[in-house]
Amino acid sequence: MRVLAFDIETVPDLNGLNYRDYQYLRSRGARERSEEEVTKEFSLNPFTLFIVSVAGTYIHDGDIGESFVFYMSDLSSEEREEEVFYAEGRSTRVRYLPFRADFVEGKLYELEEELIARFWEEASTADRLVSFNGYSFDGYVLKLRSMIHGIDIPERFLRDREFHFDLLRFLSNGEREKRYKLDFICRKFGIYTPKDILDGSKVPEEFYKGNYDTIALYNLKDSIALAQLYQKLRKYIGEEVPEGELPTEKQLNYLIDLISGATGVSREVVEEIIEELGIGESATKRNVSLIIDIFKRIRELPL
Repeated sequence: MRVLAFDIETVPDLNGLNYRDYQYLRSRGARERSEEEVTKEFSLNPFTLFIVSVAGTYIHDGDIGESFVFYMSDLSSEEREEEVFYAEGRSTRVRYLPFRADFVEGKLYELEEELIARFWEEASTADRLVSFNGYSFDGYVLKLRSMIHGIDIPERFLRDREFHFDLLRFLSNGEREKRYKLDFICRKFGIYTPKDILDGSKVPEEFYKGNYDTIALYNLKDSIALAQLYQKLRKYIGEEVPEGELPTEKQLNYLIDLISGATGVSREVVEEIIEELGIGESATKRNVSLIIDIFKRIRELPL
C-alpha cells in the first residue's frame, strides 16, 4: 500500500479582509475578542489565510520512502532534490519545488492555487492520505481553499474516511480532552520532531521575514515525523486497497509524465502505448501505484 503522510503551513492574508468582515469575525462568538486574538486566528481560518507550504512523505508497504515539499519562496522556481537525514543512519530523498513569489498584491493567491493543484496531483497517486488533526485543520483547510479556487479535489478525499486517515482522531478516540500535540506524542514513541528548527506559531512571522527555506524544512520534517508515527501504528490501523479499483485519470496522467521524464520518450508516444496496452481499463489502482514507485526510484538513480 502506498500511503502519503502530509502536513501544511499557513500564514494570514494581511490584505484580504475588509472592515466589515473584520468586525464580523471580532464580534462572532459569545464575547467580542481583542484585535490580537482575532489576528492570531487569521492563519487558522481557511477564509483568512494562505497555504504557503505543503509537504508529504510516502510510506511504501510500511517502509519510509521519498518526500516532497512544495512551498512559496522569493528564490528560483527550479525543482531540486536532496537527501535529508531524519534519524541515525536513515534518510529520505526529498523533492523541493519552490513557487516563486514576488509578493505583489494578489500574487500569493495565484501561487497558492498552483501549489494546491500540484499537491492534489501528487496525492491522487496515493492509496491513502494520513494527517495529524487533518479532519479539523490540514485536510479541512486544503478542501476549503481548493473550493475557493475552484480546484478539483479527489473524490475519495471527499467521500472516504478510510482514504484520508487522521492519526489524532485515531489516538484520541475522537475525544477533545484526549488530544495531544504531535511533538508530545512523537516523543513518547521515540520519534524526532522539528521543534528545534521552528515553533509552529512563528511560521507567519518567519514567512514575512523571508525565511522560506526554514519553513519548508520545518514542514518537511513534520511530514517525516508523521510518516514514522504512522509506521509504528500501521499494524493497529490496518491497510486494505480494493484489488479491483481502476486507476484514476490523474493517476494515469502522472504515470505518463513520469515515464516520459524517465525515458525521454515524448508524452504523446507514452500515452499511445498505455492506451494500446489497455492499462486504464485492465490495471488496478494498486498496480499503477507500483509502476509509479518503480519509475520514481529509477528517476532517483545517479546518472
